[in-house]
Amino acid sequence: MTLRKPAVVSKPLNDLILNRWSPRSFSEKLVDNDILVALFEAARWAASCNNLQPWRYILATKSDPDAWEKAQNCALDRNQRWTRTAPVIGYVLSEPVPLPGGTENIWHRFDTGMASAQLTLEAESRGLVVHHFAGLDYDQTRKTYKIPEKIEIICGLVLGYQGKPEDLMDDLPEREIQPRTRKDLGDFIYKGAYGKSAPELIPPG
Repeated sequence: MTLRKPAVVSKPLNDLILNRWSPRSFSEKLVDNDILVALFEAARWAASCNNLQPWRYILATKSDPDAWEKAQNCALDRNQRWTRTAPVIGYVLSEPVPLPGGTENIWHRFDTGMASAQLTLEAESRGLVVHHFAGLDYDQTRKTYKIPEKIEIICGLVLGYQGKPEDLMDDLPEREIQPRTRKDLGDFIYKGAYGKSAPELIPPG
């Protein structure tokens, strides 16, 4: 049975946004290659500054056990407790491609995040789940995949079909079922000056 933890919201939202969260438990079901292509097609069409498209992905699937093990070994031990269940594991990279004229592109990380968000929502629409994670060995990842120094390693990601919380180890089953929480809108919407709230944009209660 799929564990649903819909967001508690002040206004109706798209179901993909309401139901998106980052599970740690994945089923053994492999992800069809055509579906993977569709996910990265969604990423391909994300907005980007000057259309520079700085996102880069390294990917491995359990259909290629050696490649998957190679990717898994780049995650920190605490995350390998649960990334081991995912049929797909990979790494999100960003290339700071200069703007026309050679100006530094300080927006490349934002654009890469946009691409990964679109990938995630496309996955959600197809019954898959995605979990991005920061707990990886960045030096080992760079060395393992011969990533040039100019390329930034943003995070890891795993994706697949959701599994059962009880199949996780240690304290992870309990963490898996904890309610989702978010800051109130008033904590991050400002008007007129930084830190000055915008009461008309904050729902009552």
